[in-house]
Amino acid sequence: MTIGKSGDEENFALATLMFVTWCRASGIKAFVTLANTIEARREEILNYAASGGASNGFAEALNHLLKTQKCQAHGYRTWEGLRGQML
Repeated sequence: MTIGKSGDEENFALATLMFVTWCRASGIKAFVTLANTIEARREEILNYAASGGASNGFAEALNHLLKTQKCQAHGYRTWEGLRGQML
């Protein structure tokens, strides 16, 4: 993942390919399944390196916090009350 964050797309693709090869060569069912999953999501994984390691983790964390507050806000009778809790 460090290679991916550096933006070195070529080496990241090679490292991913090596990892998939090792997983398949191990013969361990869980690793073979992992290798298949990586191959199925190869484009998305390589886009991680192309974007320099960009992530939507911050946005997902905010979404989670807002949804948690929404679940706790069943007692609010007005939009302003819910909005005040969110802010």
